[in-house]
Amino acid sequence: MTKQVESWLEPVKKDPEAFAWFRKQVEDKKEVLEALLEDLAYTKAIHRYYAKRKSKERFVSNAKTRKYALDEILLRDQIKDFKGIDPIHFLAYGEVFFQKNQEARHSNLVLTAYVREAIGRITDVLHRGDAVFLRGHLGTGKTELAYEAMEVFSFEVHLDQVLWPLLDKAQEEDYREIYQRAYDQVQGESLPSPYFISGNKDIRASDLFIEKSLKLKGALEGKSIQKAYGELEALREELGKSQGEKEVVNQLYSMKYGNFGTEVIDLPKEVYLAIKEGRPLIIDELNAIPMEHLIALNDLLQKKPGESVYITGIGQVLIKRGFGLIATGNISTESIFYEGTEDLNPAFSSRFISLEYDYLPQSIDDRFAKMEDPGKNQLYQVLISLLTGQDGRLYLPGGLKSMEELYRLSQLAKTTQLIFSNRWYDNGDMDVELREGVMSLRHLVRILEEWAFGEKIDLSMALYQGFISSNHNDDDVNLLLELAANYGFFKSSDGWTVKRRGVGEPAPLKEELRSRPYHYLPLDLEEVAREDFLALLFGPLPQWEEVPEELASVYQGQGVDPVEFLDFKNRLQDLEENTSLVERLGDRDQDEV
Repeated sequence: MTKQVESWLEPVKKDPEAFAWFRKQVEDKKEVLEALLEDLAYTKAIHRYYAKRKSKERFVSNAKTRKYALDEILLRDQIKDFKGIDPIHFLAYGEVFFQKNQEARHSNLVLTAYVREAIGRITDVLHRGDAVFLRGHLGTGKTELAYEAMEVFSFEVHLDQVLWPLLDKAQEEDYREIYQRAYDQVQGESLPSPYFISGNKDIRASDLFIEKSLKLKGALEGKSIQKAYGELEALREELGKSQGEKEVVNQLYSMKYGNFGTEVIDLPKEVYLAIKEGRPLIIDELNAIPMEHLIALNDLLQKKPGESVYITGIGQVLIKRGFGLIATGNISTESIFYEGTEDLNPAFSSRFISLEYDYLPQSIDDRFAKMEDPGKNQLYQVLISLLTGQDGRLYLPGGLKSMEELYRLSQLAKTTQLIFSNRWYDNGDMDVELREGVMSLRHLVRILEEWAFGEKIDLSMALYQGFISSNHNDDDVNLLLELAANYGFFKSSDGWTVKRRGVGEPAPLKEELRSRPYHYLPLDLEEVAREDFLALLFGPLPQWEEVPEELASVYQGQGVDPVEFLDFKNRLQDLEENTSLVERLGDRDQDEV
């Protein structure tokens, strides 16, 4: 059974004529926003043309490149400010970008603003011909990001290859039309996927470029028996005049084709193939490959597409345009060391452009009903995106109740990420450390799968079964339980008993965490109105400078505008959160007693 939760747009929805007008305006503004995004893509493509095609210099800045660079900045500002104009523009912005969030093709990557910015930075570096070293802690999504960035880079390179020769023969006033034709052509084509190397300690230099191998040389060198017999008969007829001469031919033929043996062959490997074919290359876990073998990449890392690189055993090989290299690696610190990895030689690592890719932004202090800037809660955006159906509709048990629980889950995850990466700054009453128990995106996905929209268990049990119980470090488990309780999970009213434990104490068993047998009754699924969850993800919702004439009668009749209506809902939600907070404080006091 499902039901619809009343949204901030409800007063308009109750008037069919006003709602039809409102939706028409939203769709119109979505077209405007999509046009701005297309303008941005066009501007970047023409900037590349003038910066790379029209100049043989490595560094170039002229009237054309500066014009299109400025156009790009102004377009980005327009897009950024679009959602703050009024509720219609806001909803158009939210619908467009929520859809784009879900367009990533790799694993559970969601294209939030932070991810899109990282992809843009990576592709800019690749277009310059430099290699990227993408560094980050475990579970940040480096590999998925590398794949997505390479998809974008490959598309843009292929677009340039189609577009540039056409622009060479055209006038600038015709560029836009030519660009659109080239874009449509490339959009319909299938592009090659990147070559991929999974780094490990057993990889040698030969595994990167050319590997020598032995091949069994067959008796007939690939000839069929029928063909070999036919050749033999033809030779005997041509050369053998007597029976003795025919026997000699038989022996010679047998000596050439009748013996087995081996021969040394060259097997081209991923780095060589990517260079030769102009394909992207991803080397995952670069710092797991022994340094003495990585040095073989030195010459390549100093060259750019269009130049030649020397490969041992082959010689000079042209780096074909379209080649790009992204390497990924984990960040080691004094307290965090990833077994099987080693620090890179500074001379080697300096040949890369190193980019740090952190865990997604997420506030850990705001309350659900009082988010200062919902747009910064990008980890929360990911959770909601993963739970939203392909039709763009969101059904959750208890509706906004689950939205609030999921928000606290994203805050808990971010807190573990800050602690794990040594970026946690507390008021001094908690000396905390997590050795292994960081709640990364992959762990959050497992928790959501365990929860399964609350069919059989609540989110607290899913958190325990899908993540906390899988940790093998007792201190980590004890801290995770305490942190989770601080964020409102494992309530005593639901039969949980979470007590603070000291360093070195064993983690409690599941039975020790329960004051009574677990019993759960699922809540009905409720549809969370799209305009409501978009306000939570991309807000704050802007106010009308002046209510449109077509909606004036609606709001006069209701006596409230959308922002006031949403504020009223948030105050109700805040009241519920306050009640929950008092209950959590009561649990803590009881535990301390």
